[in-house]
Amino acid sequence: MLDVRNMLEELLIGSIFFGTGGGGSPKEANAIFQRLAKSTGMPKLASLKEFPSDAVFVSAFTVGSSGASGAAEQPILRAAENIISMLSRPVEGVVPVEIGPLALATAFHLAEELKVPVLDADIVGGRSAPEVFLETITLFDLPRTPLAVSNAAGDDAMLLRASTFRQEESFLRDFAMRSDGQAYVVGYPLSAEQLRKSTEQGTVTRTVRAGKLLAGGERQTLDREFSLKSFGKGEIVEIREEEAGGFSQRWVTVRFSTSTLCIFVKNEYLVVTLGDRIVVSCPDLIMLLNDEGMPLYGASLEQGQLVEVVAAPALPLWRSPAGLKLFSPRQFGFESDAVLL
Repeated sequence: MLDVRNMLEELLIGSIFFGTGGGGSPKEANAIFQRLAKSTGMPKLASLKEFPSDAVFVSAFTVGSSGASGAAEQPILRAAENIISMLSRPVEGVVPVEIGPLALATAFHLAEELKVPVLDADIVGGRSAPEVFLETITLFDLPRTPLAVSNAAGDDAMLLRASTFRQEESFLRDFAMRSDGQAYVVGYPLSAEQLRKSTEQGTVTRTVRAGKLLAGGERQTLDREFSLKSFGKGEIVEIREEEAGGFSQRWVTVRFSTSTLCIFVKNEYLVVTLGDRIVVSCPDLIMLLNDEGMPLYGASLEQGQLVEVVAAPALPLWRSPAGLKLFSPRQFGFESDAVLL
């Protein structure tokens, strides 16, 4: 097991990078990490190889608009208590739902409370995604239920089973919209054997590595190790925003010296267009960096800001035929399959 207490700054920076604009508030995540750094119960990071095949893991995350915020600690603990009371086996670890700032901080917070390690993997496949079903476990038809959801007002609900993953999404989004835009979920009781086949391994240590390179200004190494492609540096000249079904959705226009790119954002940066043509899309990762080369959280973007638009290839599960079909621009209303680097 790995002690990450002295790696939390790199973990936060890397999580903003792989969060692709989403993954929850970096400010809230940093507050949790700062508290954890002083805690005697700071969870370790563990590899799946360290557990028996029938070990049980749960996941914890927020659901709602990236513009919403609130204290997650108490609702997450209530949701965890509700789930654990239903399980026949003890929970042996927490698997992050995705690689994003608040998603990772929430996983470490819950692991601290349960006195278990955090798994060096994630459910979404090395990045963040805007909808609950956009997870690599969907490719293997694995259940997310039972799951518990809570809010800061003290309301709790349980979903024991659902007919489709879209019904699960609808249940959680409806609860979040009635909770000032933010709700807190614990669920996905999955075994080590199930996670072994359905998730990408090593994604948390990969995040620490990216954060270290970003913090150290080692751009050439970052580009080489993560196959990063730059689409250029320019100025944000327009941000057209709207709320759609509990999501923060917008078009961000970046003007370069000789061209203009438009970025479709639904919590995460998902599609980059040049005129009517998509130049890169999900499931590949799209990131915006500031003029100091540091990754930008989507809710922090401002008109007039200087940014660099970059992209990196998705991990293998998302580039499989099933992955490309699921995490496609078509999910967001585009008449196009995925456009990869």
